[in-house]
Amino acid sequence: MESEHVRMVIDSNFLVPLPGQPSKLREYLARKATNFAVLPDFLFLEAYKTGSVAGVCRSMEVLCEFPRQVLVLKPTKVCSGLRGREAGLQRRMIAEEHTRQFLQYPRLLEQASAGDASAVRHILRDSKSPAEHMGGLADEAIGLGERIDEFANGFSREDRACIRKGQVPSAKGVAHMFERVVTQVTGTLRGHPNVGRWPKKEEVRNTLIFRACLCQVLLAMDLGAQGEQSGTRIEKMVNHQVDAFIAAYGTFFDGVFSNDKLLVKTYEAARIWLEVFRRAG
Repeated sequence: MESEHVRMVIDSNFLVPLPGQPSKLREYLARKATNFAVLPDFLFLEAYKTGSVAGVCRSMEVLCEFPRQVLVLKPTKVCSGLRGREAGLQRRMIAEEHTRQFLQYPRLLEQASAGDASAVRHILRDSKSPAEHMGGLADEAIGLGERIDEFANGFSREDRACIRKGQVPSAKGVAHMFERVVTQVTGTLRGHPNVGRWPKKEEVRNTLIFRACLCQVLLAMDLGAQGEQSGTRIEKMVNHQVDAFIAAYGTFFDGVFSNDKLLVKTYEAARIWLEVFRRAG
């Protein structure tokens, strides 16, 4: 039976409709009261990046029409440290207090738009943290370009072609993919401040870190084919990191809404690979 609730992760580029087109986000939320928009912290980072009240109001306009259909996620650093136990995967990621607070968000933006000094200060104060967060991502992105060069190593030409088409490669290719992802995950887990204990073997693939690393590898395979390698700008590497996390979040819910075709492709491929890993045990 089809689930009553649909929970789609929203990419920041999906907030505002493309020029000359209706809002697909508004259409989705207006269709059913059980259609929900899932908001990762990266969406707020982009919405607040300009530091302008007008820019924030424009970005959040559609969501503010449906505040009861918004689910706000915990910060990515917190989600990355969550257990991978099958039961309650979605629930553990949702920030219940911030989700409740979003009900007051439309009023706050309305007051800020009208020039209310307190509301404006609130918006501008919130806009400061994105710059700091993106700066941290930039530090983490250093060296990612070199890793893009390495990801394809060890795969046959046929396996690389399969992976880039969103298909499952040979058994050898599957084993190598798992090895690549586990190598990434191991390094990330060891250095992550929010990981209190090593996840059980059967829980690893249900952690955000595992799925983000998988999406990073899949994205890197495509970027390598497009010629994006070690010389790619740090700013672009940060965007690729964000895309990998957005795609990973989508695998925990019912999908992802984005105008970035490569991000959507990465999400779809990740769903296939997670099923492959599940069957392989």
